[in-house]
Amino acid sequence: MAKLIPGIHNYCDRWCERCAFVQRCAVGIEDLKLTDKQRDINNKEFWDTLSKSFEKTFKLLEKAAKHYGIDINEIAKEDDEEFGKKRANKRERQKNHFLFTGGTRYADLVHEWLGKQDSLKQKGGEITRLVELGIKSEKEALKEINTLQECLEVVNWYSFQISVKFARALSGKEEDDKWFEENDFPKDSDGSAKVALIGIDRSMAAWAKISEFFPEREDEVLTMLGLLDKLRRVGEEEFPDARKFKRPGFDD
Repeated sequence: MAKLIPGIHNYCDRWCERCAFVQRCAVGIEDLKLTDKQRDINNKEFWDTLSKSFEKTFKLLEKAAKHYGIDINEIAKEDDEEFGKKRANKRERQKNHFLFTGGTRYADLVHEWLGKQDSLKQKGGEITRLVELGIKSEKEALKEINTLQECLEVVNWYSFQISVKFARALSGKEEDDKWFEENDFPKDSDGSAKVALIGIDRSMAAWAKISEFFPEREDEVLTMLGLLDKLRRVGEEEFPDARKFKRPGFDD
């Protein structure tokens, strides 16, 4: 078995099926063991699996606390009211930040666009008719269909992830960066922001290709690209060192 890469799962896009390092990732190895039912949020097996995962997490937490002499129960007795206020204020700031609001807006637009199935079916029908007329070969048609499917999968996969990763980065910037700086570690917030930026890069490339298939929907695609470009620019301004962050495994 290949040697595991510590921490690789902290800065990935969770697309385990397409990851070259999945057999070197503790989380990825476990994820690949799941059945389709266990991945389905509406299925009982999904929640049973999640429950087992939580049980394992708490056992590891108890073991770590015992090793370092930490009393978890004592920590829980901290001033809940003050903590609650700080947490609420932090969440409010994150919720109102463009990287979150813009990312959420983008996700909504993507799923609205993907929900217009008539256009997708129509495009498939057009390609099929070109084959029947002898204008395209079956090989060319298959390549086009595969390319379109690939691009649609990319924009779908990263649509919600962009706002989520930026939210984590914003949270880390407020809470964790000082600790990372004091201990001479790369900032966790930069790592999360880098994953979001990579998702934006890949989504923009995919939309550029999709536009070739749907010239009649150019205005909609340009709206997506414009929003993504603004998210990219704001993300790079907010996290200027994100692109330089070295993700374990991926950037070695």
